[in-house]
Amino acid sequence: MNLPVQITGLTEKWKQQAPQWRQRVIVIATISLLVMAVLLYIAFRPNYVTVFHGLTLEDAAAVTAELQAKRINTRLENAGTAIAVPRKQADQARLEAAAAGLPRSGRVGYDLFNKSSFSMTESERALQQQLLLEEQLALTLQKISYIQDAEVKLALPKENVFLDPKRQTQATASVWIKSNQTLDTGQVAGLVHLVSRAVPNLVPENVTVIDADGRVLNSGDEQGGTGYSEQQSRQQALQLELERSINTLLGQIFGGDNVAVRVVAELDFNQRSTQSVHFAAPGEGEDGLVRQIEEMSDFYSGEGTAGAPPGTDTNPGEVTQSPAGGSSSSTSEKRQKAIAYELDEIRETITYAPGAIKRLSVSVIVNESDSVVDTAKVQAAVQAAVGYDADRDDVVSVQTMNFVDREVPPPVAAAPWYSSRAVKIGIAVLVCITALLVARAVASRKQQVLLQELQMAQVAATAEPEVEELLEPQEDETERLRKHLERTARQKPDDFAFLIRAWLNEES
Repeated sequence: MNLPVQITGLTEKWKQQAPQWRQRVIVIATISLLVMAVLLYIAFRPNYVTVFHGLTLEDAAAVTAELQAKRINTRLENAGTAIAVPRKQADQARLEAAAAGLPRSGRVGYDLFNKSSFSMTESERALQQQLLLEEQLALTLQKISYIQDAEVKLALPKENVFLDPKRQTQATASVWIKSNQTLDTGQVAGLVHLVSRAVPNLVPENVTVIDADGRVLNSGDEQGGTGYSEQQSRQQALQLELERSINTLLGQIFGGDNVAVRVVAELDFNQRSTQSVHFAAPGEGEDGLVRQIEEMSDFYSGEGTAGAPPGTDTNPGEVTQSPAGGSSSSTSEKRQKAIAYELDEIRETITYAPGAIKRLSVSVIVNESDSVVDTAKVQAAVQAAVGYDADRDDVVSVQTMNFVDREVPPPVAAAPWYSSRAVKIGIAVLVCITALLVARAVASRKQQVLLQELQMAQVAATAEPEVEELLEPQEDETERLRKHLERTARQKPDDFAFLIRAWLNEES
């Protein structure tokens, strides 16, 4: 097999083809190459995964330089705070960055003690330990799935051996977190207990947790307080429950689609307690508790003449008289007793739980219809349903308006099977191949038709000459065939070109 000869033959056959046919072949070949290139790019392109996120710009630059020095491709994401590498190199990238001590992200670790010196004072050493404790707590909080970033600030009192431990200032902590979800009370309590148990002399009441928007998530009293998220949840739950109750009530009268209800509830989350003391007399037949007893006695003894009065009426006593005409002696004794009883003391302590309704604002709009709506009756019914209290300055508004006809949204159809990119590319390739096969089939059919016409011309040439040709001298068969081809070339040049190509293909 002589390859140069075959190439030369193919080149000659290519030049012998019609220009339109060659253009179609070039276009189809170009489209096929582009489709193949796209498929190869999709199939073999590197799949990047994020290996570092939440980096500072300094750490991102250092990690990128280190990985590129190790011949690992990198791609920055999320405004330069995240780094992605090919999936096959993800583990190697983490190891290389860890070997270089990256990323630092402004955190200090236990290597901080390597910078200690003998000249460091006790105050500097205590500050060093506090910074280390803060950073380690922040790193521990970041390992929780729903926390993206965290900062911990501690206020540790100085220990004094001369003061009573109960009188020393307690430690306090402030925790700042950036979370990807709304934290509930249990999650916030978990963060508080994690920090309080890691710091000596730190009670949960002295830990304050705030989010990225500056909202306090805990009240400082984990036993009875509620955080911001809990307050919002309670308020929204109350509003939804009141709206559902009013919609159910009025929907039975006007229809659910003819009533619109909105409720705004203001709740009081302050926890208060009041104490009162009442005094009352003991009940009937009861003496009560003895508070004080006073006893007083008066005794008198003396001598006098017979017949002398032994004493006055206000001082009765025992009197002893001697015989008549002689001397006498007398004695007297007085006793008094006073008892004071305590009044009944009643102490009453009332604790108001947080979450009481402070004010309600209810707005009800009823769709206007042919029938007249009595707004006064509707307002009275709504006030009774929500527990209207004029002392709280509650507001209940009932209005009638025309509602806009609601258009039923069309059902969301499922994505068709051909919506994916791979299926579209496959369909495009199939269409191109089908078009190429159809073009070749049409060209082959056309060649067959021309060959049939040529055969019919040859048969006509061998037959008897036409009437006008009888007048001319008799021509041989070859001359008549040549003239027929000339007429075909002049009248149908495209068909004549296909005929020539068919002959060449047969000869090859």
